Amino acid sequence: MTYDLHAFRPTPGRDPIPVARRLLAEQEQGADINPGPLDPAAERVKKRLADAFRRAVPELEVFSFDFSLIAQAQGISIDEAKRRYRHLELNAPDDGSGIQIILYDDRAELHVPYWHGGEEAEEVFREVWTCLGTLQEERRYAIYDPQLDRILDLDADFDDVVARYEDVVGMI
Repeated sequence: MTYDLHAFRPTPGRDPIPVARRLLAEQEQGADINPGPLDPAAERVKKRLADAFRRAVPELEVFSFDFSLIAQAQGISIDEAKRRYRHLELNAPDDGSGIQIILYDDRAELHVPYWHGGEEAEEVFREVWTCLGTLQEERRYAIYDPQLDRILDLDADFDDVVARYEDVVGMI
């Protein structure tokens, strides 16, 4: 179980909450995570974001997919496996924050495992806030928090997010 945050580029003039809910529902229904052909510009953006995250949170490591194994397991070519699994996944060690960031062509997700409490939770969410700030600065993404069902204001919502996170940790 993780506390999940979803980042996407909002459409000007449209309420971002319904858009965020729709994107989340599509993902939960198994929509293709990386539709369409590989876009070299999107690949450069993801790489730049991954580098920025690693500078901000040095414990993050980029996960390397085994495309041969994926291709074999799914009965597809290695090239098709590379197209389907072209997102970048950054992971912090399980003995650390456990943060996971997934960068897609046009959106991102950030997951925090429910194993932190008190000051440790606040420290982990400071790292999370740094990453979210990078997403907003670099990509102008809105950050949707489905646990609070709102678009986050990084200047005002830190305490609410940490409190909601700790509420769930207390129930586990």
